[in-house]
Amino acid sequence: MDICFETRDIYDILESRKLMPSPYNVIVFQYMIAGHIYDGRADKIGFMFDKIIEKFIAMKPHGAPLLLIINDIDHKSWICDYYNLFTKKLRKCGFEFTANKRHFEEREDGVSAGSKLYKVRTNRFLADIPKGHREKYNAHAPCSASQLIIEVM
Repeated sequence: MDICFETRDIYDILESRKLMPSPYNVIVFQYMIAGHIYDGRADKIGFMFDKIIEKFIAMKPHGAPLLLIINDIDHKSWICDYYNLFTKKLRKCGFEFTANKRHFEEREDGVSAGSKLYKVRTNRFLADIPKGHREKYNAHAPCSASQLIIEVM
């Protein structure tokens, strides 16, 4: 198994002619939506989703599934509504996929917004994450994020 960690601006990756080594079957985006909101670029999120679909999902190897995980803050109106936008765009492009929303902490208002609560908040994959990445990204901390997990057929 080959694992490649990259910390780059999503637009640099999307504009690059050489995106990623192929074939790839798992892509994880960390705090990409919240980053746009906090940087005053929320109006670009729809465009970014279109480009992710065009450059990653549409280019996946034919007949091979692709797992896409968007991990972001757990905020039902800021983030979770964007999860719905992404799946709507995938559907509009005609992709066959399954989508699941998950979260790690009980929500104060009790509203799940179609999301399922994980039973455990600890990182089960600490041993697989290089030490430098564990420390840099605080991988040992209990997770409080939400996730959109999409498998494109």
